[in-house]
Amino acid sequence: MKKAFFLIVFAFVLSGCSINSINKTTYLMPGMTSSEVRSIMGDPDSSEFSDGYTIWKYSLQKPWVGFIPHYLAFNKNNELVSWKANVNEYYQNQSLWLDSLPKQHNINVNGNVNHNVNGTLTIQ
Repeated sequence: MKKAFFLIVFAFVLSGCSINSINKTTYLMPGMTSSEVRSIMGDPDSSEFSDGYTIWKYSLQKPWVGFIPHYLAFNKNNELVSWKANVNEYYQNQSLWLDSLPKQHNINVNGNVNHNVNGTLTIQ
């Protein structure tokens, strides 16, 4: 029993690092350098260059919701210009995940099941 308790506490401690990862965005400010952002947010999940901006993508966890994609844009001087959560992408990912689950099939069985004194079952 004691071992199970410690395993549960240990699991919460490990998951505590990411449970409120979405709160890290409250420390962001326009004009921060990419190294300052990296010290707060950690390494991005991915990055790309688009329309003169470097875009970093993070999947940040929101409690009781899941991982929401966040995009951070840096100008040519590597200064943070803006950031946003892409909730529509989150819902699209959730929809894809639900579509990948096997469909449930309902099977109705009609009939009478009798159990006699000898312990045998008969289905009618």
